[in-house]
Amino acid sequence: MKVYELIDIVIPNYTKRLSELLTYLEIKPARQRVASLIYFSLLFSLFVAIFFYIIFYRNLFSTFIAPLIALATFVGLFFIIILLFYLVCSFRVDLKASSVEAVFPDALALMATNLRAGLTTEQALFSSARREFGYLRKELTRVAREVNAGKRIDEALYDMSRRIRSPVVERHIHLIITGLRSGGELARLLEEASAHLREVQIAKKQMSTSVLSYVIFIIIAIGIASPLLLSLVSRLAEVFSELYSTIEIPNITASVPNVPMLLPSQLTLDPMFFRWIALALIIANATIGSFIVGALSTGNEKTGIKYLPIFLALGIGIFYAVRILISKIIQFIV
Repeated sequence: MKVYELIDIVIPNYTKRLSELLTYLEIKPARQRVASLIYFSLLFSLFVAIFFYIIFYRNLFSTFIAPLIALATFVGLFFIIILLFYLVCSFRVDLKASSVEAVFPDALALMATNLRAGLTTEQALFSSARREFGYLRKELTRVAREVNAGKRIDEALYDMSRRIRSPVVERHIHLIITGLRSGGELARLLEEASAHLREVQIAKKQMSTSVLSYVIFIIIAIGIASPLLLSLVSRLAEVFSELYSTIEIPNITASVPNVPMLLPSQLTLDPMFFRWIALALIIANATIGSFIVGALSTGNEKTGIKYLPIFLALGIGIFYAVRILISKIIQFIV
């Protein structure tokens, strides 16, 4: 059994979806590349886990806990690497599709104009493959060469739609193919498809404008308000914890032995506990918020990944800035 076949048994959904993404990116052979990625992730995660175990874990934790933390590091890092690689590939595929969608109406209109000017189908395709069309230029040139080599234009267009993960492009190419097979005029079909795509783009821009207020509210809530409140709460919790730890309460339980009492000194927690909880909440809010902003602004939550570093930097920066400010104020008052 080959390596990638064994990996397909272990992680079937991941390898299948990642292979499809690599196919869209024209990275071949896709399945062998997926197997190589998983092997690299395993070896790298194992190396990092062993390194941290030797340098840090066995000196900081007990003999029983240290191997468990090293194992958790290995498993967690492995899944983080393969997830990040999947997200990067998915983002590149979506970026490729969005770049094609942006110029597709202009390309169709130009092809229709060339056909009405008397050019043949392959000449119209070649003439429409302009440099400003970016990736679409490469696809149009490829379709024109295939048609010039004797391939039917409907088959060449269908193959083109399979190389671009865009429901919009795929749907309009299928409409054009259906019209061609039914004997319709190609120039008129291209003009109608171009006009419809422009209407869709205008509708998307209007929708993005209508949800702009929601996006701004989420950005303010996640990037400013949430870190500010968490910083204030965590710092005050640390202050009260320190105060409770210094309070001396007389031992009155001896005189009332049958009444259980919970003293403030028994409620003290490590100040770092509050800080780590607040940071974890900031990271979780930034992650969820970035996906929500991506879904609202573009309709695709994965596009929100690009906002995640901004939200994290803004949230963590405000968190520590407010903590420093509160500490200065407390020192000034005391």
